[in-house]
Parts: sequence; structure tokens; C-alpha cells
Amino acid sequence: MLRLIAALSQMRHLFYLCANLTHNEIVSNKNKNKSKHNNKMNDDKKNQFRERIAALHEKYTKQLPEKYQDIETSWKDYQSDFSNPDYYETFYRLIHTLKGTAATFGFNKQADICFAIQQILTAINEQSVVAEDSVEAIQSHLQQLKNYINTPADGIDD
Repeated sequence: MLRLIAALSQMRHLFYLCANLTHNEIVSNKNKNKSKHNNKMNDDKKNQFRERIAALHEKYTKQLPEKYQDIETSWKDYQSDFSNPDYYETFYRLIHTLKGTAATFGFNKQADICFAIQQILTAINEQSVVAEDSVEAIQSHLQQLKNYINTPADGIDD
């Protein structure tokens, strides 16, 4: 009788091992299939992300000439009255915003030019430079910006 109980116990243990092994194989196969599904989903999401970024880049590129016109108009306003803080703030904000968005989309030349203008404006604000004495430098940078406004982003072929 003890032999029978021992044999049954061993069979039960073997059955448990087989069942557990089978369960692990099933789970493993499910995970493999799930992983393939997740990779496909990740690829789809990556493609959607790339398409979205490309669309945003294209839209931004089309807006650059208008952004430059806004800057040019603001510059003329600021030149008409250097003592007007609203004109300064508007011009500074437009330059600062273009600097950041240009850099984000890979327009590094444009961002660098805006940074140079921003440094001059900061010096004017800190009163270490007189606005009237900076006109030529700012105009030179704005001309460079105008020349580069339709230049493609670095490393991106349009």
C-alpha cells in the first residue's frame, strides 16, 4: 500500500511538473505573440509619430516667411520709439520664440541668428548698450535671417 501511495505521489508530482511546464510554454508562447503584436503596435506608433513630426515640420517651414514679416514689422515699431517697453517686449518675444522653435525643428542657422539678436536686446535691456547704437548690428542680423529664412533645416532635405 505504501508503494502505491509513493507511486501515486510521484505520478502526481510528474503530472504537476508536466502541467506546469505546459502552462509555462503556453504563457511563453502568448508572450512571444504578444511581443510580436506590441512590436507591430510600436512600429505603427513610430510611423504615426514620424508622419506627425514631418507634417509639423512642413507646416512650420511654410510659416517661417510670415514669422519673419512679423519680426520685421515689430523691428520697425521698436525703431520708431526705443523708449516704448511694449515695442521692445514684442520684438524680443518674437525673436526669442523664433529662436526656440527654429532650434526645435533643426533650423540651427536661423536659431543662431536669433540668439545673436537676443543677446543685443538683453544688453539693451540691461542698459549696457544703447538701443540707437545697436541698430546697425540688429539690421545686419535681420538681413542674415531674411537670407536664411527659406533655407531647409540642418540635416533635412526638403
